[in-house]
Amino acid sequence: MPRPAKRVAHARDPDCGVWLLATILTEDDDAVKVSWKNHGGTAFVAPDEVREACIKRPVKLLPKWWPSSQPFHLQRGDQVQLVTGYGVRGDVLHVETNDPFNCELITAEHPDRMLRYEHLAEKIDEPERGQEEDGDMHEDSDADMMEEDDMVEDGMVEEDDMVEEDGDEDAQPPAAPPQAPPQAPPQAPPQAPPQAPPQAPRQAPRRAQRQQGVRTHVQKKLATVLDEVNPPDILEIPAGMLAPLEEDVMVVAANSLREQVRNLEKAPTFQLPAAVGEGFVLQQNIRIMERNAELESDNKNLTERVELLEMRMATMERRMAEITSLERLPPTTPLSSINTSSSTSTTSSPSTSTPHRLVTRPPLRPIAMNEQGRGITEDLLAQCRLNADDIKIVARKLASAIFSEEERLKGCLSGKRGQALDPAKVHILKENVFSVCPVPRSHRDKAWKAVVTAVDNQTRYMRLKKGRTL
Repeated sequence: MPRPAKRVAHARDPDCGVWLLATILTEDDDAVKVSWKNHGGTAFVAPDEVREACIKRPVKLLPKWWPSSQPFHLQRGDQVQLVTGYGVRGDVLHVETNDPFNCELITAEHPDRMLRYEHLAEKIDEPERGQEEDGDMHEDSDADMMEEDDMVEDGMVEEDDMVEEDGDEDAQPPAAPPQAPPQAPPQAPPQAPPQAPPQAPRQAPRRAQRQQGVRTHVQKKLATVLDEVNPPDILEIPAGMLAPLEEDVMVVAANSLREQVRNLEKAPTFQLPAAVGEGFVLQQNIRIMERNAELESDNKNLTERVELLEMRMATMERRMAEITSLERLPPTTPLSSINTSSSTSTTSSPSTSTPHRLVTRPPLRPIAMNEQGRGITEDLLAQCRLNADDIKIVARKLASAIFSEEERLKGCLSGKRGQALDPAKVHILKENVFSVCPVPRSHRDKAWKAVVTAVDNQTRYMRLKKGRTL
């Protein structure tokens, strides 16, 4: 029996309050039960029009940021504003339900956007306030009874008087507030019993303390006042850091925020978004300064590199000029600077000395010539000197001139794969490489390993082109 196809719904995550792409498990008249990865199953109660829209238009929204206010801070009728990761504010939304873990917002879908919410204002329901007042009255009555018992034990008030007062209170209607204990007569000593404090001053701090522990946001009229002052410029309200404000103070704060935003928009460097603050500008300036320092260092390195290349170019041009001048000398010109054997000059007698002759270049050594007639010539060495800064290029050119193609296809320089090459030719390669690219003796071993690797890699590439293997 084939498995039924999964139906995808658009559900709200109860932890972070954003829409997610969920899989429908069950559906009835009152609720749709969905599940998504790493969250388990949760039932969402929604009206028919919302549920149909969710089923027909699935939209995936990633919950990257948590709301600035926790879910239990939101109440029915609160205003919530969409805030992106870059601090740009969006539409102001209204909470539809009073369920703290399933706050349905009257809003449109925002596909492929990561949003968080900022709590702007709250609305306290009247039944909750009445319940809190009733609880405070019961606590106050219990506290008054305990105080009266203490006074009777101390002897300050007689028990009969307390009984009469209790009777009077019973005779009175229950809606009347409890009376305070009577004051001591004038002839009483100075240690008169203290007057019981009224109930109102004690109830207000308790309610404020309870509300402060649960709700730490601005009052409900703050959003209305801010909208009347300057709706576009009121950008951010830090949660949990505001105290009750008066209207004149809020007007001054709104004007200050508007002036700051206007100054930021007049920045000469670039246009800032609407909700960018001083921290963002400072961070951008720091990044620009760091990038400027990096570019300056790169420019300095490139300048040094160009100067070094110019020096090498001048040296090579000078050497080429010397070689050209030597080739253009007339045959009768003595060349004492050319390498001549000192033994010949010392053994020859003055009587048998002959005038200097033009010394020609000695023939190439037989080992420097390969089967194809190529070898190490002055032109090849001149080309290698142009690449003296890269020892690998020089080694590959000299190896192609010294070894034949058949030798390189059958063997390698390291001798690990196939037969080793001729040691005499390897020695000549090593001498010519280090003569073209001077390397200190302490670094020659490391440089020779790099040469062997470069030549063997070239040989391996030749085998691949020929389709041959060892």
